[in-house]
Amino acid sequence: MIWLIIRFIGYKTNDLILTNKRVFGKCGLISITQMQSPLNKIDSVSYSSGLIGRLIGYGTVQIATTSSKFKFRFIRDGQSIYNDIFNQLEISEAEKRVENAKVIVDEIAKKME
Repeated sequence: MIWLIIRFIGYKTNDLILTNKRVFGKCGLISITQMQSPLNKIDSVSYSSGLIGRLIGYGTVQIATTSSKFKFRFIRDGQSIYNDIFNQLEISEAEKRVENAKVIVDEIAKKME
């Protein structure tokens, strides 16, 4: 019973928010850990879930940035969040390539004038 209460508290005290530019996270009830990172500073994202987690629909999302690693346990629908972060990283990289291409085209246009 105590195990179930501890797991429920863990589930209720973890938040992970994704925007098109950043990831925000908070975990803990008494001792709180918070993180925020621009997408371009994220090195890797991983997801894991045990049997009970798969049955109930929660898991652990781990985010490694250039400076540290953050583990968010008991994230509801963690597989979707993992996929969303990964997809947003790809979109961010594509936008960065387009911006770089525009800068190159502008520079070439200036030199041709």
